[in-house]
Order: sequence, then C-alpha cells, then structure tokens
Amino acid sequence: MRRSYLFIWTMLFVPGCDGTSGGGAAPPQATIDDAVTDSAALALSGSHLRIAPPELRYSSLASIDSGQAREYATMYLRQFWEGDPSGLRQLWEQSHGKPLDLGRLAPCGPLRLAQSAVLPKVELPTGSRRLTAEYWLVRFCVDGMETAGFIGVSPYSTDIVIVGGQLTWPPLGGAQFQYEGLPAQFEEAVRFSPESAAILAFQCTGRRVRTVPRLILQYGQRGFAGKWELVLEPAASANMGRALGSVDTVYAGYSFLGGPRSDYQGLVVARANQPSTIPLRIVDNIPADSVPVPPDWEPHFQEVTLNRDLSIPIQFDTLACPNK
Repeated sequence: MRRSYLFIWTMLFVPGCDGTSGGGAAPPQATIDDAVTDSAALALSGSHLRIAPPELRYSSLASIDSGQAREYATMYLRQFWEGDPSGLRQLWEQSHGKPLDLGRLAPCGPLRLAQSAVLPKVELPTGSRRLTAEYWLVRFCVDGMETAGFIGVSPYSTDIVIVGGQLTWPPLGGAQFQYEGLPAQFEEAVRFSPESAAILAFQCTGRRVRTVPRLILQYGQRGFAGKWELVLEPAASANMGRALGSVDTVYAGYSFLGGPRSDYQGLVVARANQPSTIPLRIVDNIPADSVPVPPDWEPHFQEVTLNRDLSIPIQFDTLACPNK
C-alpha cells in the first residue's frame, strides 16, 4: 500500500492527560437551533449549517475538485483494501474493532476540505506541499450509516492517472492520500457534521456556538479525520488536562491523546502554549516526474522549518465536560 515514506514529522508532540469528554446535562434531544447563537444561526439553511470551503493555501497551483477527490478515494479504497504485508482492511478493522465488508463501504455525507495549520512554503517539493496543506476528507460508511474510516485526498493530486481502472502516480513524491480507521464506539460521540459537533459542544458545556464551525487538520498525532472548531458564547469553566480554566473554544472530532488504543476523545481543547513553527524532514533530491528514477537513486534528507497558522492549534488536551 502506498502511503508516502519520504516526509517525516520530526516534532514529537507530548500526549495529553487521560480524561473523558462525556455528554452534559443540556437537553439530550438538543437541536442545532438550541446549540448556536443568532449570529451563527444566520448560516443555517433549515437544520444545516452552510459551510463555505476554505481557500486553498496554494491557490495558484492546479487542483482537483470534490468530485474527483471522491472518485479517487473510492478507487484507492478498493485498490488497496487488501495488501501485503497489510492493506486498508487490516488497518481499518484493527481501529474499528470488528470485521468490515468492502462491498458495504461507500462514501457518505458531504466532502469537506479541512484546513491545514501550516502556512504555505512554495519552495517545498511537491509531496511536501501536499502533506502540509489541505485535504479533502472522504468519509466511508457501512451501508451509509456507521462510519468505518476516512480517506484524505490532497487537492493538489493532479499527477494521478487512471490506467486500466487502476490509480497510478509517479513513484516518488507521494502524499496524495492519507487514511484513518475509526473505532466503532466513537461514532456515537461525533458524527462528523458541523451540526452534530455544535450540539455536542452545547451538551458538554451548556454554551452556544457563536460562529460557523470550521474544519481543521491535526498534525503530529493520530486522528487524521479532522476537527470542528467551535467558538462558545459565553466562555465556560472546565477542567482541561490537569488544570481548571476558562474555555471559549472547543474542538469536536476524532482525537487520540495517548493511553490505550481505545482512549479517543470526542471534545478537546487547544493547549495554552502552541509552537509557532513546525520542523519537517523532507527529501530534497526527488527527480522531476518526467525524469526516470535512476536505479542507484538514494534519498537525501533535509530539515526545514515551517511556520504555523497561529489561528489553528496543533496540540490538544482533554476536556472534562462541566455541564454534567
């Protein structure tokens, strides 16, 4: 199975403390109208929030649209479901906790473009640009209901070609795809829509969401499926990690903060002290796509420093719901 091996995060993020993020005492049947303020409700269309996709970090580069991303993700799932020594099936079933039938898996829900915390750096190699930028998140469900996992497709995957019904791309570069299996029990906590995320935050904190949620990616820890950022009004007092503090923004999604493999969090908070830069180890001698790879080619690694979008955190801590 082809997940890029040429790009390695050199920053080791310290895991958060163990904790829980269970439901709150707010009405268990809360609706999106309960969970958002009038300002956020302006973005409501019926019972759904209107979420505009973010602008691409590398807007001058050629890109693929959501339809192509869905097609590529579906083909990737089928092409790499079985593999040696491992395929998506083994990895997803391990995360999901039970067998999965490929014939029952299909894309479900709208595709979302998740924002990256890394600011653009045009001099990066193509694969590194992909790895540190946005991804289309394609959710796969069993019979259209239970989430099994996600496949992320880089919007800059313009070098993919379909040959004989199979996806092909240049042998070096990579980062066209990322993937994540989802524990079955986690589906009950977050259903990966902005409306469900807002309701979950309301039930946990008793506070309403005042801005339209945005979807972000988290780097350096497990949990590629993205997080919805939810700004609360007013702020709530809650235990974050080991400390009691004021919480005005929570993040709903799929987070693994250390501990047992099953220790996933539905709601988390950003840590107080976030790094402003992110080190990345890249390969700086990848031949151009049009040049055959020499048989004696060896990768040359270089350490680079990337700047973080200071509005998007990359380190998170547990949240103990105060409204319970």
